[in-house]
Amino acid sequence: MKPLLATLTPEQIDSLITACQDRSYQEAAKFARETLNIQISPASLCRLYTRHRIAEDQQAREEYTNGASGPNAILDLAESQLQLRLLELSSRPNPGASDLRALFHIVTRIQALRLSERRVVLAEKREARMAAPKVDPPKKSLPQREVTRRVRHLLGKEPLPGDEEWARENGYLT
Repeated sequence: MKPLLATLTPEQIDSLITACQDRSYQEAAKFARETLNIQISPASLCRLYTRHRIAEDQQAREEYTNGASGPNAILDLAESQLQLRLLELSSRPNPGASDLRALFHIVTRIQALRLSERRVVLAEKREARMAAPKVDPPKKSLPQREVTRRVRHLLGKEPLPGDEEWARENGYLT
């Protein structure tokens, strides 16, 4: 004899899954008996719904992995999914405080993890900057003769013998 779940049509399975999403398993079993004329226990409904959710989650994971790029892509996608789940739970008429608290805590931990990673990167950059030797580029020094010429000009003295031509070229003599 085949198990009950193996004999159900895809339409019946969809109806049962929908019933499980909207109601408790006991209410969904009662709905199945009265509306769909299917004799099913709450435990069987739980197994059916759990298998469906696992398959759905696996498909979502594959889509995430295919669409993800970058080092933290999966973490980004997980955070956005958790935030979406948090919003869904909070929009229900009687949200479970423990579920909301747990999801909020997870989202907060992901953000803290991201912030810690950023701090580590910044600290590594700062250490690399501090470890780099601070060497000013060497300044070009003037030849001694040029220094002497300029100092004499600043002091208002006459150019040295042989420097008259240089002084005219540089505008020191007219």
